Amino acid sequence: MKGISSGGKRVIESSIEKLFNDVAYKLLGPFTRQSKSILFTSKGPSKTLAHLFVQAMNNREPNAKERDLLKGLLGTAENYISSLRDRTKSNVIDAIDGEIKSKGSISPDKIKEIVGREMGKSRDHMKLITEAESTKVRNHGAAMDILKVGDAIGTKDPVCYFVVVHDDATCKYCLNNHLLSDQKTPRVFKFSQIKHTYLTTADRKAGEVSTAGQHPHCRCTLVMLSPGFGFKDGKAAWIGMGHDELGSQNTGISAGS
Repeated sequence: MKGISSGGKRVIESSIEKLFNDVAYKLLGPFTRQSKSILFTSKGPSKTLAHLFVQAMNNREPNAKERDLLKGLLGTAENYISSLRDRTKSNVIDAIDGEIKSKGSISPDKIKEIVGREMGKSRDHMKLITEAESTKVRNHGAAMDILKVGDAIGTKDPVCYFVVVHDDATCKYCLNNHLLSDQKTPRVFKFSQIKHTYLTTADRKAGEVSTAGQHPHCRCTLVMLSPGFGFKDGKAAWIGMGHDELGSQNTGISAGS
């Protein structure tokens, strides 16, 4: 039974790999699984995950521990892209091979149609990867800055909250888990209470929070609440020396009073 030639497979695989490599470079910059290097250079893209991580740390130069964390985050993102690339190659080749086996040949227009259809699916998935990994990297960068500030003021387990974007696209989990029942005042957490992995549906329903956000395109941003601060009308504000916002929320005292 006639199918796609090995030469044809190589051409298709090479074309798809080039497209994915271009996308990966824009998201990851010069970072590769082989080198594990992170370069911040004006010659490469300026809006990579690495730059997003540093911006979240208030543009502070990452130390060795923070660079190691960033390498792990970039490696995970690269793995997601590689997995999508390989799946796309397989789907395109299988579809073309099946067409040839069933009809004996395939037209250039049909090949274009198959490639276009599968790449369309991949673009949607790639957007999801980009949004999810951007949220995770941004909030991990913020977490590193929070820990550094907490250490500087002698707070080993800082109090944190998530700044929520309020619009028609804000989901119920962002509102329910990141805010109090008034859906305006941020809910506060000890840093140790925050997860650092993607949440499951069960996690979200249980009210869990994570630096990876509530969902792949979560826009909520992790922020530290300084000692003595609380909230007034949903905004962080100085309450007074010794004020314990976490204790206030846990005992049901109005956080905005």
